[in-house]
Formats: sequence, structure tokens, C-alpha cells
Amino acid sequence: CMACGDNGRTSILPTVIPHFGRIVIMAFRCEACNHSNNEVQSANDIKPFGVQYHLNVETPKDMSRQIIKSTYATVALPGMDFEIPPQTRAGCLSTVEGFLSVAADDLEVLQEQRMEQDRIVGEKVAGVIAQLRELTKGNTPFVVSLRD
Repeated sequence: CMACGDNGRTSILPTVIPHFGRIVIMAFRCEACNHSNNEVQSANDIKPFGVQYHLNVETPKDMSRQIIKSTYATVALPGMDFEIPPQTRAGCLSTVEGFLSVAADDLEVLQEQRMEQDRIVGEKVAGVIAQLRELTKGNTPFVVSLRD
């Protein structure tokens, strides 16, 4: 386990997803400290060209749509000028709501120090966090873009 050093359990599931291809889903769980980690890796050949998808999120039900992000993909919210750049996280499978929640959580981790070091930047980041939290409610239409 990366958190406590104890032995944990890793499950690996190779599978095929229509219109996406072959992937390997890996899940790790440590019984000693309850640390867990999930990762999705592509098992396809690397293509010479990338792809770009746009999802119009218009209802709370759309927040449950699943997104597969490879390690090298960028997830963006063009209306907010916000991006989750490639290689900031391993590949993963989540919902729209999950991506927004994790992004807000990640930004909050160092928010206290950010506010102490540069209040102006801290306030701007606090605004982004608030916008992400508001979008997770699913009451405001927005677009999610995925480039891979």
C-alpha cells in the first residue's frame, strides 16, 4: 500500500468498451488503512490522430453520464475556461459529477496555503471551486470536452 506500506489487494479486469476499444481496469484496496485507488489504462494501439468529444450537460440526469479519461486526455469545461490537464491523474472511469467533485476537492487541498501566500489567487481559485460545486448540482447547463 502506498499509504501505509501494508499488503493490499489488486484486482485487474481486461475488457472491451464499444466505440472506445480494449481497456484494463485496475482497482487496489488496503484493508489495513482503507486506502483505495482505481485506474483505467488503454490496451489499444496508439493511434496517429487523437479524438475530441463534447457532452452537453443539460439536466441533473446528465451528471450520471460516464466518462473514460486516459492518462493523456484533457477534460475541459470551455464555458469556465477550466481544464484538467493530461498526466495530472492516472486514467480513470467516472461520471461527470465525479470528475467535477474530484477537481473541486483537489483544488481545495492547498486552498488554505494559497490564501495565505497570495490572497488574490486564492480568491480566484475559491471562485472556481464554488462554480464546480454549483455545476455538480446539475441545474446549470454546461459543456464537457474531452481531448485524447
